[in-house]
Amino acid sequence: MLENIPEHFLETCFVPTLDETLDKLENDFQNNFEKYKLEFIENFKEFCKIVKEEYPELQIAYISYNLMLTNIVNHKYKYNIYIYDSNWYLGEQKDIQILQYDVTFIYKYFEEMWLKILKERKKYIFKINDTDVNNLMLKIINKFHYYIVSLMRNSIVDLTETEEFRKLNKYDEFNIHTGKFYDEFDVIYRENKEKI
Repeated sequence: MLENIPEHFLETCFVPTLDETLDKLENDFQNNFEKYKLEFIENFKEFCKIVKEEYPELQIAYISYNLMLTNIVNHKYKYNIYIYDSNWYLGEQKDIQILQYDVTFIYKYFEEMWLKILKERKKYIFKINDTDVNNLMLKIINKFHYYIVSLMRNSIVDLTETEEFRKLNKYDEFNIHTGKFYDEFDVIYRENKEKI
């Protein structure tokens, strides 16, 4: 699929635009990290409040922040947050979505790049179409997701010290992770209270 894209387009447009975009994102991320961290923790507190109200008896073993490719393709930059009991995907209560985490602050750079690449591809009529560009963009999604992982991992100490986190009805083995839905994920936090 990507082998049909002219090398000239990749070398003169796509790669330089990606480099420029990631530089801008990195700069923003470093300059506004504390703000983004507080927003993530506030979102988590809201999540805990909903869980406590709607699922007070459920012992949570997994909290999953899911990058939904369908959301990305539709230019909606929110991760769905799901809870699972100890049976995870095999339990009777599969995929309980509680809330979404708005990640536009990272993916606005992805969107800006996407629109720029779509515009530039018009110079390559009959060689590159919108689907090619969409596929190219999905190939680089992890470069942007990495910033979400970094933010979550660097916020986890403060997050686990919140009263909302401490009051969560957690299973002995408890995990927070993020990644593509039903795909590989990055572990953000792991807790195991079982006695050996």
